[in-house]
Amino acid sequence: MQLPSPRGPLSAAVFGALTGGRDLDLSDCSAAVDSCSRCPLEDEDLQIALWSLYELHYGGFDDVDDAYEWSPPLLMARQCLERPFESTLRDHTRGWVREICDSSGPVPQRLFGFVEGIASPPLARYLQHTATSSQLLEFLIHRSIYQLKEADPHSWAIPRLTGAAKVALVEVQYDEYGAGRPDALHSKMYADTLAACGLRTGYGAYIEAVPAVTLAVNNAMSLFGLHRRLRGAVVGHLAAFEATSSIPARRVSHGLRRLHYPEPAAAYYDEHVEADAVHEQLVIRHICARLIEDDPSALSSVAFGLASCLLLDNRAAEQMLGAWARGASSSTGRAHFAGGGRMTAVLGLRPQAEICRLSNVTYVLPIKTVAGTDHDDLTQYLTMLSALLTIVVVDGSAPDVFTRNQTQWRPIAEHVRPRSKTPNGKVAGVCDGVAAARTPFVVVADDDVRYDETSLRAVIDLLRRHDAVVPQNYFCPMAWHTYWDSARTLLNRAFGSDFAGTTAVRRDAFIVTHGYCGAVLFENLELIRTLTANGFDVHRAPDVFVARRPPTFRQFADQRLRQAYDSMSQPGRLCVELGVLPMAAFGLLRARRLLVAAGVTSMAAAELGRRRHGGRRVFSPSVAAWAPLWVVERGVFSWLALGCFLRGGVRYAGARFRKAAHPTWKLAGSQCPEPCCRCRISLRTRQSDRTASW
Repeated sequence: MQLPSPRGPLSAAVFGALTGGRDLDLSDCSAAVDSCSRCPLEDEDLQIALWSLYELHYGGFDDVDDAYEWSPPLLMARQCLERPFESTLRDHTRGWVREICDSSGPVPQRLFGFVEGIASPPLARYLQHTATSSQLLEFLIHRSIYQLKEADPHSWAIPRLTGAAKVALVEVQYDEYGAGRPDALHSKMYADTLAACGLRTGYGAYIEAVPAVTLAVNNAMSLFGLHRRLRGAVVGHLAAFEATSSIPARRVSHGLRRLHYPEPAAAYYDEHVEADAVHEQLVIRHICARLIEDDPSALSSVAFGLASCLLLDNRAAEQMLGAWARGASSSTGRAHFAGGGRMTAVLGLRPQAEICRLSNVTYVLPIKTVAGTDHDDLTQYLTMLSALLTIVVVDGSAPDVFTRNQTQWRPIAEHVRPRSKTPNGKVAGVCDGVAAARTPFVVVADDDVRYDETSLRAVIDLLRRHDAVVPQNYFCPMAWHTYWDSARTLLNRAFGSDFAGTTAVRRDAFIVTHGYCGAVLFENLELIRTLTANGFDVHRAPDVFVARRPPTFRQFADQRLRQAYDSMSQPGRLCVELGVLPMAAFGLLRARRLLVAAGVTSMAAAELGRRRHGGRRVFSPSVAAWAPLWVVERGVFSWLALGCFLRGGVRYAGARFRKAAHPTWKLAGSQCPEPCCRCRISLRTRQSDRTASW
């Protein structure tokens, strides 16, 4: 992890000292703290500086010498920042601490009763029932600052406790650290949740995107853990943390499933539903109570830690809910200062100031939309991408829609009309977009494709060794019908490779082919075959996963016949698919066990596809169970597709297509494979009516 960007003069001075650039003037540091008019809990500058100084005692930074961990000037600077932070926490929790200390009854009863009596913002309930996908991802990002080092701050208390309290804390931490199983390490499980949701998993990956209040939540734990005088506060904090986690974990798990994220995304929260219910009893009854029993004066310190946890968690929840109620982002840390926008954090990119720009890559988006289409998600995605590379949007929409799109996208992309004309309009958009690109590498993608920085860089790295790269798409988030469609993807992976809605290609290779035929339905396969026919190396990358947004159910239903018609370009596959219906009829009449065996075989094949090339990272185990349903669907629609072929082709976007894709042997050279070309593509020069330009 690299040192984050400063958020003001205080953090700039601290970071300058950490990188060895200049000496730290403690008097200036103290003066800056004293002159600050903002509440320390909301001071971006103070909180990021304090977080970075605390981080020296955890994993550290790649660009900071480990020797600085115990540097006296830096320890003094940390103390300078801690004073107003701790003082503010005490001021805000004084009434709560007094209430706990003045109440009567056994310590566990007093602590449980206080936690239950504090009203908390309904963040977990909102995530369960109402939150959008972007909001849920933002929540995960906020939580990642702690959860990716879960349990570490509270472990500082172990050498500072004795007797039964120490034994109980070690028991709790043993569970947190996986109970001897590395894959059950809670921080690892949270990283798996992030990965399943398409987010980055590196510790501190989103530190630039979180606001001061999120940093304060984490800094309080380190403050309590690193000071022996606050050992009561650190176990009190742990008590509140565990006592308020079980039910919210269940709600967040339900929210992830409501938004149809892959099943592995919810595993972390499922684990904490039961684990935290047990841990809260251990922490309050066997750690806090035993500590206070041994040292009655520790009650006020335990109460301070418990109250601080509730205060900061409530403030963080209020900040998120307040931002979402205004239709804004809750990620108002460095992402805000850098102008990166909220999706910079949500979709996994570093803020613009930290991005190593892909100056040799152009992203081409061919699109045609109708009035009333909501482009907010796409606009946010393009805004995020614009920090990385050049974008060309080739928009074939009607004039009024084009003008509206231009207003949205012109600041972040080159927005142009298509010059070429093809029956399949996407081909015209791709050819004109590649022609407009001025970079050696081009990424072509449908409007539902959502790269993150990791997958984008992985594709470009492969493109340095190949002429074209086809990654693996997966749906994120999931809708019920995308489980059905994902079964097709897994079967494709089991018996070969899948076809993605995006291809990365070297521009010079594409120019050599002068484009590809736009009189076909399966234009992605046509492009791949055209490049192959002209001697270029097309590399399939089934282990590079690129998210795509799910279609609506209506779009999904409309795709059934067209996807079956695509098999017209793959005769061997078509024969197998045409054989499904007769085999099913035979099984119903003569051998029903055969049907059961066929269903089990299809599920096993789908599961094989899920396990190949790391597919388990993005495909839920339940997807394989949908394979028999998809096989039956394809068996029916393959016959309907054959009927359409005999009647002259299938209709799509106002045109009729007889050809799904041309065989590879017909695509070499610059001549159109169609007897009478219906395409006008700007990359070619018209020669004759028979061998026309595209």
